[in-house]
Amino acid sequence: MNLLPDDPRLSAWVLGELPPDEAVAIGRAVANDPALLAQTEELRGMSEFLTTSLAASALRPDQREAVRRAGRAPAANVVEFPAPRKASRRVWPLVLGAAAAIVFGAYLNFRPQGGERAVPVTGDAGSETILQPYPGPRITTVPPADRTKPARDPGPVLDHMARDLAQAHALPEPSQLPATIPLPAMRSDAEIDLPVLVGRASYDWVRGWIREKGQLPPKDAVRIEELANAFPLPAAEETREFAGLKIACLSMASPWSGAGRLVGVQIANESGQSRQVQWSFSPAAGARQGGVRVLASTGGSGDRAATLPAGRRTLVLIELASASDDAGDLVVSSSGRSKRFPANESKDPALQQAGLVAAFGIWLRGEGIDDSRLTQILATAEKDNNPAWTDSRKLVREALDIAAKK
Repeated sequence: MNLLPDDPRLSAWVLGELPPDEAVAIGRAVANDPALLAQTEELRGMSEFLTTSLAASALRPDQREAVRRAGRAPAANVVEFPAPRKASRRVWPLVLGAAAAIVFGAYLNFRPQGGERAVPVTGDAGSETILQPYPGPRITTVPPADRTKPARDPGPVLDHMARDLAQAHALPEPSQLPATIPLPAMRSDAEIDLPVLVGRASYDWVRGWIREKGQLPPKDAVRIEELANAFPLPAAEETREFAGLKIACLSMASPWSGAGRLVGVQIANESGQSRQVQWSFSPAAGARQGGVRVLASTGGSGDRAATLPAGRRTLVLIELASASDDAGDLVVSSSGRSKRFPANESKDPALQQAGLVAAFGIWLRGEGIDDSRLTQILATAEKDNNPAWTDSRKLVREALDIAAKK
């Protein structure tokens, strides 16, 4: 799609006013163009700020269109709303909503163009309306003083694309899926920044392709971090509390590499309010020698604090190439404090289950696990006979059967 940063369809996309097909096309264009991504982030930041600050209530479509027309007019001092269909007692929320929309319309009309950038103002991103998928981790490899400018976070773009795809209430077309990336290579890094928000949409997509279409899903539908995140780690006995959060950092032998280890880190916000959180994993010196990587198929930036909404949970898996009694530490920062959580050897099968679905994702993507190895991992996991995981393990066997018939 040929799209410029000043195209009015960008603001319509940010406001959720486009039909699903057009919204998906805009989303793909934005995801692949840094200039469009920067522009939509700026528009979204202004929109969220006005919505939050002015307690905006949703306008009717005809009222919203009147505001948008006024915002494009250079000398618009008065907005004439169409006559209301029904009297409302909620006068002030509507006035505030109109004010927010008017300011946003004026912002669209008078924001700086070209190389001059307005400073975006962002509101609270911790709304319960946040959907999947979300961006994956960024692995730091050079000292801060030598770093180039970090890549913009594609999270908001992926978020809106997920909303658009969900409106169809059906499996997305492969061409509509946001692109994934291959698993990263093993790196000997001292610190790994982790994503605060990880989606779970991929598991439903994978299950839909296998059971509804009787075929293996396309690579872009398989997001390894989202498959694992659909299966939480233990919520009590191996979890510690910090700043209103519940933290788990568990380690076990790698299900697919005899010399390696798998580390599962989980953060859950049960405080009743949104929390600004930043977390990272520091592999032990011995564990770094063979290399380390986060098991994720989406790219993005994880080096900034992000909002973890109340009631939300995130699980991330980290692979270490070499075994070590001391796998490393999870570092969590929130509410102006930081705390280290050493990785504990796990005796609970929950991490093994997360490892199984991660191995399933790696196998589906053809990135290092073959049919025989996946079958062995599945057989080992099935020994616990946990009924909560029966369906997921059946799904793995169904996928192996489809592959065998090819």
